[in-house]
Amino acid sequence: MPGLAAVLMMGGRSRRMGRQKAHLPIGGGFLWERQYAFLSTLADPVFRSVAYGEADGDGVLVDKNPSPGPLAGIAAALSTMAGEWLLVLAVDIVGVTRPMVEELYRHRVPGGVVQARFHGQAQPLLAVWHRDVRPVVHDALARDRRAVREVLDRVPVRIVDFPAVWEDAAAHLNTPRDLDDYERRSARRWLQVVGFSGSGKTTVLAHLLTRLQAAGESAVVVKVSHHAVQQHVGLDTRTLLRAGAQDAWLLGSDGLFREGPAGPLDLLPLASAAWLLVEGGRGWATPKVVLARDDWPSVAPPVLAAVGRNPGGRAPLTIAVNLPDEAQAASDFLFAHRLALSVPLSEIRHG
Repeated sequence: MPGLAAVLMMGGRSRRMGRQKAHLPIGGGFLWERQYAFLSTLADPVFRSVAYGEADGDGVLVDKNPSPGPLAGIAAALSTMAGEWLLVLAVDIVGVTRPMVEELYRHRVPGGVVQARFHGQAQPLLAVWHRDVRPVVHDALARDRRAVREVLDRVPVRIVDFPAVWEDAAAHLNTPRDLDDYERRSARRWLQVVGFSGSGKTTVLAHLLTRLQAAGESAVVVKVSHHAVQQHVGLDTRTLLRAGAQDAWLLGSDGLFREGPAGPLDLLPLASAAWLLVEGGRGWATPKVVLARDDWPSVAPPVLAAVGRNPGGRAPLTIAVNLPDEAQAASDFLFAHRLALSVPLSEIRHG
């Protein structure tokens, strides 16, 4: 998104959590690391706003006032960035996805702020701020008015109501139970790769499986065919198994099959693995990554990324590679941006 910077509001110590929210363990790392990695796929630069007295560092904006409040961090980011727009995100708003940010960016307000709203409750720390708001922000701080509403009452504000299927994004992590609930919701993610035959789908996914396995992240693969497979799984699924898949299935018009005899217990990996990787399904209305060589396939939206020789303008995220020769580079791209290029399985239930 052109001209977009971001600031991650790290917050302070949470009494109910017994620690700083930013340093909650999640997904094998800290919460702030997960959020920072996500923002880095959307904006450049990405700042972190930390509380008074915390360590400084590259890309870290330290509040010089011991009084709490996020406005100083927003002011510092607005003054530091070179672009026109600033995405503000609280570290504990964990359900945000790229389509949400794109919707806010699309409704951005020159000289003002656009906020997300869920069930009638606006989210000033899930918002896009324009750089021309800086004088109002600095004036409020000069008068020791550190609440965000002090600025929002004095500048143009637009509200974007998000649909109910995105309501998880509004759920802040305020208690240990909130964290447990979130981890259960987000533990399993869907990542779908589509393209013409020969575009390198299986090879790219095999490389990705190796990276996921090395990172300790389990995956199940389903290869989609539009034809009857007659219970024959075939070479591709065996290749994906050897690459590190916890299980590999073939979905054809005549059913879902796996290599060898199958029973009810064989379905458990579909529910328990961290990742469900889907190869194929161009016509499905599910989030997907498109691989191409020369010609681009016709696919149903939404498309999260385009990978190929000339991918420009075809998706929010792109990488120019020659497929299938540069399958390793394509899989490295998928691994690096796997959160932005995937969605929780709970979203797939909503179609």
